[in-house]
Amino acid sequence: MVADATDPEAGGGSVVGEDDPMPVPSRDGLRGAFGRMEHARMHLVSVPRVRRWLPLLAVTTLALTGCQPEERGRILVGRDKNDAVVAVLGACSVGDEVELVITNRSAEGELARARTRISNPPLRVALFGQPPGWEVERWGDLAAAGRVQVNASVLDARGAVRYQLRSTVVDLDRVRPLASGANDDATSTC
Repeated sequence: MVADATDPEAGGGSVVGEDDPMPVPSRDGLRGAFGRMEHARMHLVSVPRVRRWLPLLAVTTLALTGCQPEERGRILVGRDKNDAVVAVLGACSVGDEVELVITNRSAEGELARARTRISNPPLRVALFGQPPGWEVERWGDLAAAGRVQVNASVLDARGAVRYQLRSTVVDLDRVRPLASGANDDATSTC
């Protein structure tokens, strides 16, 4: 004898029909549904945490993608063969202008600012006394300045910063002689 699928006494299950109520899900089914809801709730709770980190992520991305001027070339400070204290500016391009800015240790006060056109990189500029061939806006007594930070930016024809040279901090009272390969070192990151 074949059991009728609609007859519960014959071993058949109930079929949802007109008279039967909707079947109740098993306990495992409920746990799965609640587990999915709990999982979704955890993701909703973490959204504010993402919002806190989003500005930092955006700034980091902008910095890494080059929305700020890139850093190429180096600045080396030392004594040349004539015992003069010079800065070697490892500019990487010809025809642009370079702007040199020297600040005191705390970067609060600007001690010197000058600019010149790049004709033959790297550039050498004497730090004690106003440099010849440079347009000088300000040039204080650097011999008495002590520890300073030397910065330089390369500007395009419109005056916008094309790239910056890697700055350096130096104690002008204790300047060492420049190495023989200072020009190559200054332009090694071009």
